[in-house]
Amino acid sequence: MSYIGKSPSGSGVRTRYYFTQSSGGGTSISGTDDNGKTLTYTDGEYMDVYLNGVLLVHGTDYGTGTANTISSLAALASGDVVEVVVYDIFNVAKINNEAVRKRYYKTASGSETSISGADDSGATITFPANAEIEVKLNGVALVQGTDYNTTTANTVGGLSALSAGQVVEVVVYERFVLGDTVSKADGGTFGSAVGFSDGVTIDDDGAAPLTVDRATSDGAVVDVQKDGSSVGVIGVVNSDLYIADNESCGIRFTGSELRPVTHTGANADNTIDLGDGSVRYKDLYLGGSLYIGGTGSANALDDYEEGTWTPTYDSGYPGGSPEEVNAGCQYVKVGNIVHITGKIEARNDGTTMQLGGLPFAVASSSSASCSVSHNSHTARKERLDAGTSVIRWVFSGTSSGLENQFFAATYVTS
Repeated sequence: MSYIGKSPSGSGVRTRYYFTQSSGGGTSISGTDDNGKTLTYTDGEYMDVYLNGVLLVHGTDYGTGTANTISSLAALASGDVVEVVVYDIFNVAKINNEAVRKRYYKTASGSETSISGADDSGATITFPANAEIEVKLNGVALVQGTDYNTTTANTVGGLSALSAGQVVEVVVYERFVLGDTVSKADGGTFGSAVGFSDGVTIDDDGAAPLTVDRATSDGAVVDVQKDGSSVGVIGVVNSDLYIADNESCGIRFTGSELRPVTHTGANADNTIDLGDGSVRYKDLYLGGSLYIGGTGSANALDDYEEGTWTPTYDSGYPGGSPEEVNAGCQYVKVGNIVHITGKIEARNDGTTMQLGGLPFAVASSSSASCSVSHNSHTARKERLDAGTSVIRWVFSGTSSGLENQFFAATYVTS
């Protein structure tokens, strides 16, 4: 397990407690400190204990065998101050060296009771109000809340009047929210941006391993980058999810629609292609209409179908029915337009040949003509009547033997 806090480099975030003895004889410290904070820690190895500013040795000067208690101290005297610094345990295997500290030195000119502004090197002393910081006077640690306070931002106040030449050392620790509020045991929330330089793996069993939340405004939720430059986003617009590259080609998931959108999630009407001439999609399955060249009903292609059909003999053949009535009968339907072809082998007696069983009935408001060919006779009166499912024709001559009769027609169905 890695720690943010006590380490050879002294880096980390910490929680500090002060216990001033109101009477003598005590040998342990626990409970609430001078500022009302309750002493708690996870691992006794990762804390520092000071008595009147002097660092004590763990295992020799004190023990941590009892939870949240500093024990085995030499009998304390009234007025003694025990300072306990607890370092937070964190489960990231890398100490963030940016969360170390800032150190300032300021030499007093005399009579000051507060320190602020630029230090001896010109650096401006900076920390938030009520921050927990370290202050030393000529190398001796002072006690926060007793010897000084940080009530005002960027100011060490409440000091006893300083003498000219005294040096005040101020150590400010960066408030790395990660170390304060997130732990393997308790979870928590990152309060600011966190960077990972060597990749990150997120894993959970039976639950969503990652939640990404953008509050208040629309826009990018995840910025996908390559070599430090954005190449695409996963974002939200009007509570809809969208995914887009950095060149205004994206898709938005909205209700029952998939919309083409720009990099910001704005609608991109009639600007984005689906595939191209050399990189094509395979099959497209539609349950509704395909609109081509416009968005009105006149532009809707709602059906395409092709197959075979079996005609039935209705009348016109002497002595029964055609010898072969269903040889090679096919159809293609595009929208409400039907094209049929077929061949029968039959004798011709000069009367009307009528075949039923069209794959789709002729529309009641429409009729159509057809084309019929014969190896020796000319067809006439070729037609398809409105509201029927039959095709008919008459040949000008007669024949006693079987002859091929070919026909084709295009008509409107309802």
